[in-house]
Amino acid sequence: MTAANQHIEIDGGILRKQAVLMREASSVFGTAGDGIRADLAGDAFGPLSQGLVVPLATALAARARDLLSSARDLADRVADGVDDAATAFSSVEQDAVDAFARSDS
Repeated sequence: MTAANQHIEIDGGILRKQAVLMREASSVFGTAGDGIRADLAGDAFGPLSQGLVVPLATALAARARDLLSSARDLADRVADGVDDAATAFSSVEQDAVDAFARSDS
């Protein structure tokens, strides 16, 4: 395909809404991660499970917190990237408007 038969339209408002949604998702991930705990006594599941179930539950809780923290960070980075893209596209659009205005004069 050539550029002549392509139509690209960027809606800055939609990009800004997407960034807001990503920031909301980041907040949800952060809140969810704060609530994950595995505060269990060593013999919480009985003496036969001592040293097996509790360490696994603790490790699982820690990994879940890590994953949610990573998801929060990723959502923040996506939001920043979308904001940057919206700003860049807006600038390109304004430059085009200014160039067309100059060519009309």
